[in-house]
Amino acid sequence: MTGAVFMETLRRGWRGMLWWGIGIGSLAFLVVIIVPNVEMLEQMADLMETLPPILIQALGGGDVEFMATPEGYLTLQYFGYMLLVFGIYAVIGGLNVTANDEERGTMDIFLSLPIARWRLILEKFLAYSLLLIGVVLLSFVGMWLGIVITPAQTDIDMGKIVAATVNQIPGSLLVLAFTLFVTSLVRRRGLAIAIAAVFIVGGYFLDTLGRAAPDSIAETLSYLSLFRYYDAVGVIQNGLNWGNISLLLVVTALLAAGGMWLFERRDVGL
Repeated sequence: MTGAVFMETLRRGWRGMLWWGIGIGSLAFLVVIIVPNVEMLEQMADLMETLPPILIQALGGGDVEFMATPEGYLTLQYFGYMLLVFGIYAVIGGLNVTANDEERGTMDIFLSLPIARWRLILEKFLAYSLLLIGVVLLSFVGMWLGIVITPAQTDIDMGKIVAATVNQIPGSLLVLAFTLFVTSLVRRRGLAIAIAAVFIVGGYFLDTLGRAAPDSIAETLSYLSLFRYYDAVGVIQNGLNWGNISLLLVVTALLAAGGMWLFERRDVGL
């Protein structure tokens, strides 16, 4: 029975992965093909200089000179907020690991299999992690196609685009693991969704406030936000931050392990 749950979860989830990937990839494609020319980018940068810092951070952050580049525009219009979108898919995946099957009554079927509870949850978590990575990769395909067929965008640094795409994976996996942990802890599906939403949206605004108000309590609190370690602007400008990636992956592993531990010790369906 080794891997049976993993394969069944992939079988049930690959269509959803495909449609999410196509949808987000189409968005990425459109964002690329409408990248304005250099003159328009400079005009946008001049406009951003007049905005208060908190609005600049909410729009993606970064310095004005950087925002006048194609990569800066893509950060502003796509990478800066896409972790919110992938986070939604991750929450859905996390709910599917335990909560949705419990609510539908199908968890009893899984638990009737000759497999330990922790292994059941681990295989489902790994399957949804793979599906999540598939959505991210499909979104990259959409962006790559937009760059290839648009001659004006051939000067975009693909290395930076690849790095920014890879950077979306650790944070998304953390949201998946967090949702698994919460559903194992609170049991109630509606409450779990609310907590996950606060974790994602609240973290986004906390990071925005922290970057807009350096040397303040807001900046200190922003280190509790996963978006602080996502840092789309920093990755586009300087490459992947392996320290941040390692931290996000370690927290992901701890949350997933905690979710398995909690689920192992509670009565399902109560």
